Amino acid sequence: MASLISRMFDSRSKDEKERDYELYSQRIFPFGEAQKEKIGDLLVALNPKEKRHYLMLHYILLKDSVTGPESKGYAEESRKLEKKKLVKITPQFRQQVKILMELDQKVDETLQYPTAEELSVLVDQALAEEAGK
Repeated sequence: MASLISRMFDSRSKDEKERDYELYSQRIFPFGEAQKEKIGDLLVALNPKEKRHYLMLHYILLKDSVTGPESKGYAEESRKLEKKKLVKITPQFRQQVKILMELDQKVDETLQYPTAEELSVLVDQALAEEAGK
């Protein structure tokens, strides 16, 4: 409801809104739809019981808050988002998103992400390291 009200009183021009949306899209997926699709494919491959829409919503909201100007860091932003319960949060899922987001920050226009199997190995290694601490 707040979103509807804020849109009603948004005094920006259509051009300003489009520019702001483009800047937002560029920050979340700098390489466009292909990058968005790859991220979605990996999340679905790793979490086949979850709906793609909710997996992507979780990822986008987290990436937005982590890369935004008022970010309090990955751990804090992740904790805040997990309260929304968009998807089932398991230690594996938490680690998948963290690793995928780290990889996403380093990717170039070739969009060379690891396969779902390779990502799963990285997640298992990270969880083992966490357990060993």
